[in-house]
Amino acid sequence: MSTRPTQRRNDPCPCGSGKRFKHCCGQTKPAIHRFPVRPLTMMMTPEVARSLCPAGGGDGLIDRHGVMTIPGFLSRAQCDHLIALSESQPCEPGQVLRADESDPGTLVRQDADSRVTSIIKTFDIADEIVPLVGRAFFDWIEPHYGTRIEWFEFPDILKYLPGGHYGTHNDSERWDQETGEWRLHEDRQYSLLIYLNDGFTGGALRFDELGLTIRPEAGMLVAFPSDHRYAHTALPVESGTRYAIVSWAAAVGAPRVHQGANLGVVYLAPEYIPPRLRRLA
Repeated sequence: MSTRPTQRRNDPCPCGSGKRFKHCCGQTKPAIHRFPVRPLTMMMTPEVARSLCPAGGGDGLIDRHGVMTIPGFLSRAQCDHLIALSESQPCEPGQVLRADESDPGTLVRQDADSRVTSIIKTFDIADEIVPLVGRAFFDWIEPHYGTRIEWFEFPDILKYLPGGHYGTHNDSERWDQETGEWRLHEDRQYSLLIYLNDGFTGGALRFDELGLTIRPEAGMLVAFPSDHRYAHTALPVESGTRYAIVSWAAAVGAPRVHQGANLGVVYLAPEYIPPRLRRLA
């Protein structure tokens, strides 16, 4: 039997904040709501995100041709912690999303020579990852782009070993040869990357049409619109390993082609939750 004394609610908090335990670490924090469906789907308000991720990091916003960077969004200690957590999570080869030829309203994942990377699934460490990504959207992306986010895709961690790369692509549109127009292919209006390390060579993020190359730094947040104007390339890693959190967001009122039906997503307000999920809440 443990002889460790019980922390009483009116005692000083052991974290040293000077507050009573009940008003500090003993406080019941709001939780991310999880729906009983697969893939994992959640709902998280700004208040929940900020309570679970109280530090709003960042060394100032830099906008270059609509590509937003926030150096120091995460500390190196946070980055190291997330990399360590990621090593115990399921990992699968990187694929690309394509419309199912037999059912254009459905997305399927396919192998592609243009993408050589590993995808670390973060469902089991959701409480560590989702609030960070939520704060990025709430505190930086929404105000900077003057938009509201309805949901974002469940974050993954991309792991690039030497030779890993992702050829030039955009995240939401495909060229339609018949009409000669760009067509929405995936329900994405904004793309997000949070780099977790910088101890590698190669692996820069290049936007050819913008004449812009970004050298990843540990803790750096990068965001940009997902359409063809922001086609980009993950240049090959030459040595070391590159880690980055990645997610994409659907803006309120934007056109939809898939409605996130076969993706794990995080809704950012109760009113955005579709009726089929409200019945399960």
